[in-house]
Amino acid sequence: MLLSMMLILAITSTLLELMIAAKIPAWRRLSAKSPLFNLINSLFISFVMGIAFGAAGLVAMGAGVISTVLSVPGYQFLYWNYDSP
Repeated sequence: MLLSMMLILAITSTLLELMIAAKIPAWRRLSAKSPLFNLINSLFISFVMGIAFGAAGLVAMGAGVISTVLSVPGYQFLYWNYDSP
């Protein structure tokens, strides 16, 4: 049950993060340049989503880590779709 909650939270926070990045070009470019910015944003969005849905502790942190890993190919897709020549 906790693992499924963690995975659902990770997927929703990744989708939310990529939707925000698709609308804000500066966010997209900064996340592509700086892995630290990407990590902090992904963990923060997962933390906020965890609070909103009542997740705490290890579930929220695990979702943040999974979300960060999932966002890397997502940002590559956004770069290909919006910013590549």
